[in-house]
Amino acid sequence: MGSMHHWIQIVESSEVSQLADALIHLSCTLTIITHYPFDPQYIFRTEKGYPLNIEVTTIRCEDPPSPVDKEFVLNLLPKINYPALRQAVQQFAPYCNPPIPELPEELDSILLNDQTNINQNNEMNDAMIANLHRVLFDVYLVEGYLVCPDTGRKFPVKECIPNMILHEDEI
Repeated sequence: MGSMHHWIQIVESSEVSQLADALIHLSCTLTIITHYPFDPQYIFRTEKGYPLNIEVTTIRCEDPPSPVDKEFVLNLLPKINYPALRQAVQQFAPYCNPPIPELPEELDSILLNDQTNINQNNEMNDAMIANLHRVLFDVYLVEGYLVCPDTGRKFPVKECIPNMILHEDEI
């Protein structure tokens, strides 16, 4: 307990507190982001267990949206499975108010740091980055399910936290 208290004091008294605040803010959005790297095919031996589908019971969309961090979004994009993200957005967008803009089928090379076209269509790219930022950081699956598309197994989400613990017969 003492070491945890000490760590909290360090975090509260340093620049790391900004990172801690960001991690706390992102805890709910991780429901959307982290369920895609989880690949049930390795556990359930399925062929088509990725990406998980989203069944929404309750969703929270921040209004007004959080400030856009363009550099952070651009650094994050290469690590994201964009088709899976786009599928997730299509599944929860009908529940969002204010509405979420539709994402294009493919990302422009400019968004992926293609320096040859950096000044071309800059306003469009800023709007696209703002849309991606909103989807990644301002939409929270509060209650619902993450569903394996192959097995139909439902992983409940409560208070923004997915429960992906396997049943004994699934181990």
